[in-house]
Amino acid sequence: MQRGFSMTHGAIVASHPQSADCHHAGDGDLRTGQPIIVDLYPRDNASRYNGDCTRTVVHGTPSDAVKKMHAAVVESKAAAEDQLFPGRTGDDVQKAVEAVLFAAGYRSSRGEQTDAPSIQAGTGHGIGLEVHEPILLDHGGGELLAGEVFTIEPGLYGRNDGGVRVEDMLVVTPEGPVNLNQLPMGLDWTPSN
Repeated sequence: MQRGFSMTHGAIVASHPQSADCHHAGDGDLRTGQPIIVDLYPRDNASRYNGDCTRTVVHGTPSDAVKKMHAAVVESKAAAEDQLFPGRTGDDVQKAVEAVLFAAGYRSSRGEQTDAPSIQAGTGHGIGLEVHEPILLDHGGGELLAGEVFTIEPGLYGRNDGGVRVEDMLVVTPEGPVNLNQLPMGLDWTPSN
């Protein structure tokens, strides 16, 4: 607020069991040892452009299952970013994410909650004057153009362990993507002063 931003679209702060649903805004208690998805999308009041960033954090010690999910999500995010060049497609980005997550033993369950961790949603979307803009970084997603800004937000979600999502905003350039976010990605995140 001090920098002229507002949260006109709300926010997500979801712990287990709500974080098993990739779109749940969260309610109830935040529990020690459980992953907490924090997804903020502030709007600059002057320019009206939106931001978007998600981190998953755990107060206390995360389970081995959550550590494994987080490592796979971070690796898949890097694979997605490697696709952010003009001429590549949203479909290429989604396939890169799925290749990493499938190799780690996870499956897709698009739109369906599962007990075990699974991929419930696409990798990301365009962002600008609207929080969600074309094109989608998903199956059938179109060509990426230089100067476009996208969210890269792979995630895994399941009723047994909750959810893990890590998201940054990146600009597509001919030299490679430029990450606009600067937050650490670790589960034990502590902001630096």
